[in-house]
Amino acid sequence: MEKRGISLKKLNIILIVAVCLLSLAAVGIAVYTMNSFQKMRMDTERYISSEQDASRIQAGSDYLTEQVRSFVITGDPVWVENYFEEAEVARRRDTALENLEQYFSGTDTYRLFSEALDTSNELMHREYYAMRLAIDGFGSDLSSYPVLLQELSLNEEDMGLSAQQKLEKARNMVFDAEYQSYKSRISGNIDLCVARITDELHQEQMKSTEHMQTLLWFLLVLEILLVGSTIALVLFASNLLLKPLWQIIVHVRNRELMPETGSEELRYLARVYNENLEQQQRDQDQLSYEASHDSLTGLYNRSAFDKFCASGTLGDYALLIVDLDHFKAINDTYGHDVGDAALKKVSAVLQTCFRAEDYICRIGGDEFAVIMVHAHSELRSLVENKIRQANEKLGCPEDGVPALSVSVGVAFPDRADPGEDIFKDADTALYRVKQSGKKGCGFY
Repeated sequence: MEKRGISLKKLNIILIVAVCLLSLAAVGIAVYTMNSFQKMRMDTERYISSEQDASRIQAGSDYLTEQVRSFVITGDPVWVENYFEEAEVARRRDTALENLEQYFSGTDTYRLFSEALDTSNELMHREYYAMRLAIDGFGSDLSSYPVLLQELSLNEEDMGLSAQQKLEKARNMVFDAEYQSYKSRISGNIDLCVARITDELHQEQMKSTEHMQTLLWFLLVLEILLVGSTIALVLFASNLLLKPLWQIIVHVRNRELMPETGSEELRYLARVYNENLEQQQRDQDQLSYEASHDSLTGLYNRSAFDKFCASGTLGDYALLIVDLDHFKAINDTYGHDVGDAALKKVSAVLQTCFRAEDYICRIGGDEFAVIMVHAHSELRSLVENKIRQANEKLGCPEDGVPALSVSVGVAFPDRADPGEDIFKDADTALYRVKQSGKKGCGFY
């Protein structure tokens, strides 16, 4: 028996050492795999960034084309402003080429990008001249345009053209085959660059994928060995420890209080866990309350109101939108403290006037809502009486709060010709009340 004990002890040590070695090997391969993945990710990000920059060069060129064409057709100077804003301030094409230089400097790809930008810049001289012709053609004040256009002179032949002929030539310069040829060269260079970048990325990703696949196979073998060694090691763990720990896991999963039994350490663990669980429950209840209630009045807030309306569990309900009259004047005259007190008074009065099963919410600064459950239009007179009583109570100044009044819009579930939804219908009814002098109740 003694030899058996020694043998088990040695086996236990061997298993621990084996698990440690396998773990270190697995971590090493995992780190190496992560580095390979990081390289693949960086290559992908480089491709995405490069593709975006290529698109910016194309987009910048197309934007300039769009602005100059719009100007020579309409004569609206805002298109010229947009043109020079892009060319001299936004500079998307130049910025994109600067970004591409860090990845492709000295390569054919970068040369093609540079040629695309050079072609676009070359095309800009043609666009400047077209805009200069259009300015004369439309008879616009040249001094109100950028200095570059003011300093650009027309040749003698074009100076002799009529206004209409200048416009026709300006439009032809940005719409003819030669202009389109420039655009095609720009697009062709950019498309070729993107194709090269895509092919390069594909080749890099294929190499990285093959490399990572080999690493993952090694990692899988190590994981299998590691799992086997761990299982063997667990079999030697003390049953006196595993059983209580399993019971603890069950209680933790079910978020139940633990019985304070077992060793002193386990009883201490149970006490700490129970205290933390009870505190978490109290904190969760508090957060839940704060998330659904207005901090000033204690009523349900807008979030809770929206949830009530969207829940589909209310059945048929009537909706009252309540607005405190002249609230801004109260704040301006008496101060925000009195304004807050006024809101609290309105909330208290509404709670006394409506049933406990109704939902009373504050959905805005001075706006409240009442959801009357199980209500139909036959309760119209009852609602009118409740609002009348509420205004009577609010009309009595007290505790420094001046006389108040509310305007109320009501929509019943069985209203005639309902609109898009009950809230908008109630709000429409409220608007009519406020238009007719406030302090009252209106029905949709």
